[in-house]
Amino acid sequence: WALKILADEDHRLSRRIRIIFGTNEESGFRGIRWYAANEEAPIAGFTPDIHEGIVHAEKGGLHVKLDIPVEDQGKIFLDSFKAGEAVNIVPDMCEAVFRGDGPELQKWADSLGKAVGSLPLGGEVSLDGTSLVVNAIGRAAHASLPEKGENAIACLCRLLGDNPPSGSSFNAFRILSELLGDPRFGRDLGINMSDEVSGALTCNPGLASFEKGLLSVTLDIRHPVTIPGDLVITRIRERVEPLGIECTETSRAKPLHVPKDSPLIKDLSEAFHEVTGKYPEIKAIGGGTYAKALPNVVAFAPFPAGLPDLAHQADEYIDIEELISSVLIIKAAMIRLAR
Repeated sequence: WALKILADEDHRLSRRIRIIFGTNEESGFRGIRWYAANEEAPIAGFTPDIHEGIVHAEKGGLHVKLDIPVEDQGKIFLDSFKAGEAVNIVPDMCEAVFRGDGPELQKWADSLGKAVGSLPLGGEVSLDGTSLVVNAIGRAAHASLPEKGENAIACLCRLLGDNPPSGSSFNAFRILSELLGDPRFGRDLGINMSDEVSGALTCNPGLASFEKGLLSVTLDIRHPVTIPGDLVITRIRERVEPLGIECTETSRAKPLHVPKDSPLIKDLSEAFHEVTGKYPEIKAIGGGTYAKALPNVVAFAPFPAGLPDLAHQADEYIDIEELISSVLIIKAAMIRLAR
């Protein structure tokens, strides 16, 4: 609609304006990466993928898989361990299933039943003959803001590591408990880093599984823009490999940093002020937007400040007045960038 208004008003611009429709921003960026590889690069642009303000810095991203062997403990063995559906979400449930000797499982179930109440959000212990199921409850949040959630993987590892079966121990859970006791900022992994531009590194154990004797936990790490991803990986390996854990980097996203006083940031800020009478907040985030996939692009919210953040939630909506206001902000931004 903003582009149509510009056309109807016959504005004379010195640059072409193109709207690019990405089609899988939440699941891999494949469309926008194809565009970047096959089409001309923009000289200036924005993606409206932010709730408020202008994002001048986006942290770098790493996905790291930790594999640790789990040995059978005599009369009790691990049958399954699972948590998470997406690595970029703090898991709200983690489940472990053990099998083995009934009386031994009963004794351990009694011990775990007394301890499970110490977890922040509790859990459940149930025994059915020779099968023991242990659950830890967490609270979901986005991986870029792990402090807003409660990580169920970390909770269950603490419970099992601190309360092993009588006469034996699952060392894997004790070790993971030490590494992921409070995973949010990577302190126990040796990666608690920060910078003045984008703040603290965040770490989210988002996925867990057990297969062929290996317990795997995948971490979603958002590192500060001035700290190299290679340094983060090196620190993790130095910490975990002496403990018998294999560390594998599975994906990487480069950080984004545009100076606050750049012409692009200034133009978008003035466009917002022109329509609303206020200047937007200029900030750094841990999330990732299409701005990382194209040069000379930042995330910019063409919405009045103070609106509720309803993205990805049930009954998502926008008021008509706010929608019209956003069209006018986008129009003003297009004019400034195209001149």
